[in-house]
Amino acid sequence: MYNSIISATLIGIEAHLVNVEVDMSEGIPFFDMTGFLATEVKEAGSRVKTAIKNSGFLIPPARITVNISPANIRKSGTGFDLPIAIALLINMGILNEDNFNNSLVVGEISLGGKIGPIKGILPIILEAKKRGINRFIIPKDNYYEAKMISDIYIIPVESIRNILEIIYSENTLNIYEDSTINERKYDIDFSDIKGCKTEKRASLISACGLHNILYVGAPGVGKTMLAKRLLTILPSLSYEEKLEVASIYSIVGMNDKINISDVTRPFRNPHHSISMSGLIGGGKYPIPGEISLAHKGILFLDELTEFMPRSLDALRQPLEDKKIVLSRTYGKLKYPADFMLVGAMNPCQCGYYPDRNKCHCSDIQIKRYMGRISKAFIDRIDICVAVDGKNVLNESEDEYSSEKMAEMVDAAVKIQKKRYKDSGFTYNSQLSAKEIKKYCEFEMGALELLDKFFAKSNFEMRTAHKTIKVAQTIADLAKDNKIRKKHISEALNYRME
Repeated sequence: MYNSIISATLIGIEAHLVNVEVDMSEGIPFFDMTGFLATEVKEAGSRVKTAIKNSGFLIPPARITVNISPANIRKSGTGFDLPIAIALLINMGILNEDNFNNSLVVGEISLGGKIGPIKGILPIILEAKKRGINRFIIPKDNYYEAKMISDIYIIPVESIRNILEIIYSENTLNIYEDSTINERKYDIDFSDIKGCKTEKRASLISACGLHNILYVGAPGVGKTMLAKRLLTILPSLSYEEKLEVASIYSIVGMNDKINISDVTRPFRNPHHSISMSGLIGGGKYPIPGEISLAHKGILFLDELTEFMPRSLDALRQPLEDKKIVLSRTYGKLKYPADFMLVGAMNPCQCGYYPDRNKCHCSDIQIKRYMGRISKAFIDRIDICVAVDGKNVLNESEDEYSSEKMAEMVDAAVKIQKKRYKDSGFTYNSQLSAKEIKKYCEFEMGALELLDKFFAKSNFEMRTAHKTIKVAQTIADLAKDNKIRKKHISEALNYRME
């Protein structure tokens, strides 16, 4: 007897639907598995047979062949235990195949018959939903995470015996819908930082257009405080963006009982001793790195010059392409990496340059220290601001609280969304050279000012484009429909010499 159950496997963050085919026929008792399988998948046969026996069912002596197709896709993970067990129970006449039509089944099974959770349930369900499947039989421990997705039927199961009790009960079908409205709620606020208006202004511009920003200043002047508070003013995530973020954390098993409304922009702050694979992803058993965990959020690199130059240069391509592609013998893994880079660094080794009363570094030492960061990496930075810490203790009120800044960000983002409607992107930082010509309007003399500056400087075309994109964000903040000379002038002030 032959039957097939729909399941799925993950390659990187991409889910691929597969068919778990099981044939039980007469012959010498044997259990064979085929279909380009990883070791943990091949071990499923022993787990499933023992689990079915310990659940009170006797597998008849027969030749059992399990094939997971298509054969050109490598299958990994432990989520195939449950579909194999259900297919076997159908072959044994214990379950009815009709109850699993147009249903996707995933789950790991213990030797005692208990069904355990798997990683990556969100991207699996999202891909299956695109393919027209809306009924899912999954481990109960994955239910909380799976119900982030609206308009699907979920059947959570705890054990093999529980499948028989639950599969015929209409009361176990669950449909979940969620309103994704959520407010910014943080324990920190830009108003915690007194003064520093120039630095806050640069942070505001960065948040409006999702521009990469670098804070440079002496130790203890507030660079990290500014970076952490950027999260409080970034635009809210859409429902689709929340699912993207949650899907990545689903793969690494970090969605611990959260609702879709609780998903916010991530803030990742890796230590400078992090390995290359920890930063960009990969390893013996590939997982997303920090740049993917920061997707749709902030990757904060504190003490930037302490990171390995090789690691920093590895970020150059993801910063441009918004993804990372890792090559393996069995294929390529693609992880999203659409993050906002925020860096912080000292201007010299002691940290006090250009204050010569405190800094005793020589010019050669300063040049060598700054040389740890390549020019190609610096070119990826949109905004560079010097943090001097002046007026930090000044208790006078200013307009730069997180609430007021967030309102300004939302207004600027609204302008960008209207301008780039149906273009496939939202923020000024995403503009290409071709799109700059299409969307950016300049007042007379604005481009000439930019040309004069770059004629005297050693900057490249990429730097000019980034300056224009920052100027466009400044214009949006001012609700101006044209980029004016004053916007270009301010944007030039944020370039790193």
